[in-house]
Amino acid sequence: MAKKGVRLIDVKLIPPDGEEKIVKVDIDHQLEELQALVKGYIELVPCTETGKLMIINEEGKLLNLPLNIMATKLMEYKGCDFICGNALLIDAVDFN
Repeated sequence: MAKKGVRLIDVKLIPPDGEEKIVKVDIDHQLEELQALVKGYIELVPCTETGKLMIINEEGKLLNLPLNIMATKLMEYKGCDFICGNALLIDAVDFN
């Protein structure tokens, strides 16, 4: 149960194993919570879903995080690039 005055937003978590789920993020502690979900510093990636932003670990490849095929398919740009580790889809209007 959320504490009184806490404002939560829904974020879709896409882990490398493909088991998507919706998680709640406190909008007042958004950066810290998003970093915890991707296990590192965040990077925004253009996404094919209109009105959504994809957030990933900016060092996912350097850290040898597992390949995330589902997130890679949602990237706006295709070709030789790919996503490693957890990915998040968030409504652009909810991202501060």
